[in-house]
Amino acid sequence: FRWLVLASQYRSPLNFDENSLTQAKKSITRLDKLCDMIEEGLTISPEDKEAYEHALSQMQKATANGIQAFEAGMNDDLNTPRAIAGLFSIVKAAEQQGKKGFLISEVATTVKDTLNKVDSVLGIFYEPKDFEVEAEEQKEEVISLEDLSENIRVMVEKRQSAKASKNWSEADLMRDKLLEEGYVIVDQATGQPQVKRVA
Repeated sequence: FRWLVLASQYRSPLNFDENSLTQAKKSITRLDKLCDMIEEGLTISPEDKEAYEHALSQMQKATANGIQAFEAGMNDDLNTPRAIAGLFSIVKAAEQQGKKGFLISEVATTVKDTLNKVDSVLGIFYEPKDFEVEAEEQKEEVISLEDLSENIRVMVEKRQSAKASKNWSEADLMRDKLLEEGYVIVDQATGQPQVKRVA
């Protein structure tokens, strides 16, 4: 309910119905999922320094632009829908870096610090006592490489090979194909990728 109120302009009537509550719940679940990804990536070190530095630069720019948009919305007669649009521009950029395996180390810290800054205004990242979020969103299951089907394992190996040779277009292509098949790749500091099946 708190999110539903924040996502509405205070001068306009509140559209309180089941659909609005469902959309609000999905937004919160998306934010919670991103926070989990950030916590997982904080202690992971990047493998490819050059590509990672580029990702960090992109994320710093995205967070700066997002905060600027957020503050502009709040300064516009508490236009919270506009401010939240700024927040979700950051969320989208962070999710994109997560898909590439770059939501780790300093990138993760940058996003976490930015979300905390936004939360100091909105107060949305909290969990009431005895509260459980129903798992309406997709669940992820970690799968070992040995348990993958041959065609999926081949795509994972091709992506790793492309990354090693800095063939980023091929690596991105394999990542996208794996995503289409329902698998998410998370790069690890060990060099061995973590494969998650989205159910």
